[in-house]
Amino acid sequence: MSGAHGPNLAVAPGPLAAYASKTLSNGGTVNLDLTPAGHALYDLVEQIVPSVDKDDFLLEVEAPLLLEVPTGSSLPAGFEPNKKAAEVGDGLNTVQIDAALLSKQPRAKNLKGARVYLLEGAEGEAGCSVGRHECTVTLTEDGVSRKHATFLSGGGNYFLVDLDSANGSFVNRKRVKPGVRIPLEDRCSVWLGSFRGVFLSPDMFYDLLAKLAEGSKGASS
Repeated sequence: MSGAHGPNLAVAPGPLAAYASKTLSNGGTVNLDLTPAGHALYDLVEQIVPSVDKDDFLLEVEAPLLLEVPTGSSLPAGFEPNKKAAEVGDGLNTVQIDAALLSKQPRAKNLKGARVYLLEGAEGEAGCSVGRHECTVTLTEDGVSRKHATFLSGGGNYFLVDLDSANGSFVNRKRVKPGVRIPLEDRCSVWLGSFRGVFLSPDMFYDLLAKLAEGSKGASS
């Protein structure tokens, strides 16, 4: 199928990954593999913006995205073994995250090294699970539980539900109650364990890619 603005971006279905492919005018292709482990942000800047226009991107990418916000250093002193994680046998999660300490972590000066996660399934009834093990999106940061949270939709809105994780989930720096649907707005902050991220709609994400691409052009000229 081709759109009014050129060949469409094709996304193949799959429970754990979305594959985007664009046929270029020179016969080449751009393949984007948004796996459970995410994709490097600047790889997407280089591959999507030059070859895929916004209309085509939005036609094919419906799920929201979670953009990592890198911090400028490793976890500070003061993080202790997580007793709750040990009690429930969550062997992959052994660090107790102090939200006050985490909030003091300086952001990196730029988004170099940031990863992007497609929250595939969040727009459907099943939702998109996020955690360290056997989830749609895999986060390996300290303090993330095996099954940490779920992103889902309803009534035209998106929500986060914490799955009684050991360290909790935070939306705009406020800890949420486990099992309760918390509404998410474009560009709201989402913290899961020591992972710090920003929730983005496909529309807002493409605009970010375009802005970063423009900045890269200016820096190289």
